[in-house]
Amino acid sequence: MALCAMILVGSGCAGARKRTTHQRVVTGLFGNRLDTLMTNFARIKERETTREELRGMGFTLEKVPNMKVFEGVPAFEELFGKEWSRNIDPQKIPELLQELGLYTLYQIPYKNVTNTADRIYMNRQKIQVQGPDAMFTIIARDGKVVYAKKNLLYNNTVEYRKRIGGGLIDFLGEVGGAVNTGVRAAGGF
Repeated sequence: MALCAMILVGSGCAGARKRTTHQRVVTGLFGNRLDTLMTNFARIKERETTREELRGMGFTLEKVPNMKVFEGVPAFEELFGKEWSRNIDPQKIPELLQELGLYTLYQIPYKNVTNTADRIYMNRQKIQVQGPDAMFTIIARDGKVVYAKKNLLYNNTVEYRKRIGGGLIDFLGEVGGAVNTGVRAAGGF
């Protein structure tokens, strides 16, 4: 019986055999176009570009969805971790806090990644990951950009996981979970 079900499902449409998930994180800057974002980001010159010039380039840095903004000490905690200030001389803390208050960290994410994995398999599952995943970091001090770097990864990987009968076990678990949910929703058992 299980073998017949597996053959029927295995010979069905490709949508039943693959599980696809999309991860998309965008900010709305430059119409959510990565190429335009990278072109304008390349125009930023450290120690020369001001916040006003950033706005003129199209970087609206206030109230942008998914963008993180840290000012002062939280900016340094985000960059270096909570332990960054462990060995600081206590007498220099007031001076340090005044200096750190001048810094603002902007993190602009861009992610459009698609994961496709075999849902039905016997011994080997193919998992494919495609799409860009980027983080653009800008640090400004007193209204002037002092640091601007991008971390860009173009995903295009294929991975194979081996597990004897794993696909069938996972599939039956999904079907069983869906049946249990349906029966509970209908008021049974």
